Amino acid sequence: MRTLSIFVLAVACACLGDVRASAREPSSLTPPWLDSLGAPPARSQARAPLPWPEQKVVASDGLADDQFGLHAVMDGSTALISAPLAPGGTWQGVVYAFDNVGGVWRQAQEITASDAAPSNQFGGWLALAGDTAVIGAPEAPGVDGPDQRKGAAYVFTRAGGQWIETQKLTASDGVALDQFGGVLAFDGTTVMVSSNNFEEGEIGAVYVFTKTNGIWTETQKIDALGDAPPGSFGGAIAVAGDTAFVSSLNYNPDVATGWVYVLKRDSNGTWSQTAIIESPNGTGDYFGDSIAFNGTTALFGAPGTTIGANVWQGAVHAYTQAADGTWTHAQQLTAADGADDDIFGFVAMQGHHAVVGAQHADGGVGAAYAFVEANGTWTEIQKLVPSDGAPDDYFAPGQIGVSDSAAVIGAWGASPNGNTNQGAAYFYSNDPIFTDGFD
Repeated sequence: MRTLSIFVLAVACACLGDVRASAREPSSLTPPWLDSLGAPPARSQARAPLPWPEQKVVASDGLADDQFGLHAVMDGSTALISAPLAPGGTWQGVVYAFDNVGGVWRQAQEITASDAAPSNQFGGWLALAGDTAVIGAPEAPGVDGPDQRKGAAYVFTRAGGQWIETQKLTASDGVALDQFGGVLAFDGTTVMVSSNNFEEGEIGAVYVFTKTNGIWTETQKIDALGDAPPGSFGGAIAVAGDTAFVSSLNYNPDVATGWVYVLKRDSNGTWSQTAIIESPNGTGDYFGDSIAFNGTTALFGAPGTTIGANVWQGAVHAYTQAADGTWTHAQQLTAADGADDDIFGFVAMQGHHAVVGAQHADGGVGAAYAFVEANGTWTEIQKLVPSDGAPDDYFAPGQIGVSDSAAVIGAWGASPNGNTNQGAAYFYSNDPIFTDGFD
């Protein structure tokens, strides 16, 4: 059976974990922000305990099988949360915009594509910068017809407090089954969109769009160099300024490896490969399954990493750039209480703090781990778990939204009001991780 679009890798990982059937009993639930798990970095300050900072939200019109919370992004006081299987498992897709009003996150708008249709998976990937959002729909225009699963990405601009669709992006040479829009990245000036074709044996490509006279225009198609396996290039993307990272993932379970291409943009606006970063642990770890980049440090998720006897515990690798431009492995990040089948590794970063998801932790309740960087060293400071989490909620399954003062983390398997897999999301605001001087 063909592999679904890249956005459902988190779901695929959940299934893999289910097959492995960890015998570990779910741990007792704890408040979402624990005290520091060890000595904090030198720059942290003593502080009194804070009040409970968690806020749970659900979609106003949520239905069973929506998978609300599979992906979430955040910029300042705005968050976008996707329900790519909404409404009710039709796979059409809806994205919900939330605004922070007086310290409370409130649903502000339902965002849908102008040509919304079942099976499009609108919200299969998200990107947000200021008043512009880019939303992938890797299965558009559906699963039937000559253009099936060709894929698209939609640009929305906020004006007068409302998100308005301003452009639909497609690949200039796109064909059926490309699944354009399954992964994308946006830094405010450059959009990069991957196109993976798992069925036809294509390696994959990444398309670059820049804005000229108010119109986003495709300026380059980047193909993988080297010995990339079919359907792998563009598994994860991160871009900031003139530097970008694109991973190539081999989903063959007998190989299960990955590597990351480093790209630079020259003065003419052309992107070129400058290096390939391979996993420091060799094969079997899905290195590059997620990427976070803040301009000076890159974090690469490797959720398949074996730690000791713990298969699929997962890890994140931190890389820093040397004076000569080369990227050097600086540290492997793992969860302090990591266990077999946690699938720790989906990473988001803002400034000097990062949050890493482990959707299978604690018996499938899921958990996320907050890290801060000080003096070149990343330190885990808190573990996040939902206050009402339950097994198979899969908290922190995909994209995690992080800003200077808050985080939003989804749980696509949550079942509010008995609606199986409707999904939920949790906001964590004004916590010390975001306010103790590490930005």
